[in-house]
Amino acid sequence: MFTCLSKSNKIAAFTALVIAMFSYYDVKTLRDLETRLTAKNKTAGLTAEIDALQKRVEELESKSINV
Repeated sequence: MFTCLSKSNKIAAFTALVIAMFSYYDVKTLRDLETRLTAKNKTAGLTAEIDALQKRVEELESKSINV
């Protein structure tokens, strides 16, 4: 892969390759983290909506019993 480069250029190319690999890994990790956090936020939002609906059902049930 680096056969036609001088020794210093080989080191520079290898270093650039390693940095690029870590950068890709960091971006991929951040995207995965963002996906997981988004999913958790959606789940938390749905949980809050379910709780609100359950409270509303309890209110309606208590009103229907009192009538």
